[in-house]
Amino acid sequence: AQGHFMRGLVKQGFHDFQGGLADINAAIALDGNRAERWSWRFAIHLLWADMAAARADCEALRQRAGADEGRACLAVLAYRTGSAPAAVTELKKLVAAPDFQDGMSQDWLRFHLGEAQRAAGQYASAEATWAAHLAKRPRTHGVRLALAELLNAQGEHAQAKRWATTPAPTDALLVQQLLALRVAVALCHARRDPDLDGITLCRDTTAENSFVLTYRSNWAQAYPQSAHLLAEESIAWQKTPWTLRIVDV
Repeated sequence: AQGHFMRGLVKQGFHDFQGGLADINAAIALDGNRAERWSWRFAIHLLWADMAAARADCEALRQRAGADEGRACLAVLAYRTGSAPAAVTELKKLVAAPDFQDGMSQDWLRFHLGEAQRAAGQYASAEATWAAHLAKRPRTHGVRLALAELLNAQGEHAQAKRWATTPAPTDALLVQQLLALRVAVALCHARRDPDLDGITLCRDTTAENSFVLTYRSNWAQAYPQSAHLLAEESIAWQKTPWTLRIVDV
């Protein structure tokens, strides 16, 4: 299931939305209890303006991940379908929910709160939402770009440039996301879907600008083509300021 899901993310990343949706549907058919699979399915349905299917995805999220996940999904659907003020009210409640206080949840919710405020014509509120969040989490690139776009649209070009060009403390998160995508592409070039159980990608705490990819013992022997492509990826990263170590555990 995870192999289908990762391949689906890669396909939609290259704008093959039909192929990506087919793989995500296959992942859900094998294991439909992972909330992120329904979230990505929702995103594709939203992009296609298939609002009935998107609403059904929100209901599936509610059933599998809890009421608040379903509410967040419906709030995004609301501001994308002409009900931005209602979405703003709901998203303000959700950003304060105890279960959503981790960094990734706050990144997602405050990005969409700002988008809902912008859709509702509350431009000053959207700017305040995003600026305050960037003060706490400056590595949130999506929020930074959204704020710069809003300021440009308002004719505040100097402020937009300031936000767009202010360097984040580190690009490690962006590099990790890019690396994860490239690793996923390498894995999906294998002749068969590899078994991804036990594969992890994380920062290397023993070296600067380094990541570690680990997989379980004998995985490389079982999937030699995938292992070879990962080794080539590790060599390619030697030409950058970042390194990728591959560890067989």
